Amino acid sequence: MVLLYTVLGSLGLGIGVGIVIILFLKYVQIEKALFLFLTGILLTELSGIFDLEILISSIMAGIVVENFSEKGEELIAGIEKTSLPLYIIFFTFAGASLYLDTLKKAFVMTLLLVVLRMIFLYLSNFIAGYFLKENKIIKHYSWLGFLGQAGIAVGLANIIEKAIPGEIGAIFKSILIATVVINEFLGPIFFKYLLIKAKEANI
Repeated sequence: MVLLYTVLGSLGLGIGVGIVIILFLKYVQIEKALFLFLTGILLTELSGIFDLEILISSIMAGIVVENFSEKGEELIAGIEKTSLPLYIIFFTFAGASLYLDTLKKAFVMTLLLVVLRMIFLYLSNFIAGYFLKENKIIKHYSWLGFLGQAGIAVGLANIIEKAIPGEIGAIFKSILIATVVINEFLGPIFFKYLLIKAKEANI
């Protein structure tokens, strides 16, 4: 029940924030970077007050702006002006949430999760490519472009830790964070290989 409240509540908050951003970008259009920064602070406070997950809310807000308005590019441009410090804080937080002592107890499970994710990514892309009659490169190698993961997985890891208190919740969180770290390292390497294989890389 707690997990359902957190997910649905975070989605609802994200929808509301997305609507506010659309209205601002449509009718105000001044100091966009400052507005987005203040919106981020407000979103953080509301998430804390109602015990919601800010990452899910933020992603939902972005989805609303991109898909229900013509302001998606303006939103991205505004965020990029202040994004670097936020990325540093975010990934520092993610690293600080990785409990190595706890992870040792589930190291095999972490590797298994990484491998299973690769297998299912390959199968899903191959099946889709087969039915869409795509070429060999798309069917066999396009999954490599989806290997990297980050934001939403970290958010779900935090939700799981809250929903399952104690050592079990900490183990689940450490496994998910570790898979994110591994996939973030492997993602760019495999993506480069995909570009070379598809002859899209100028090297």
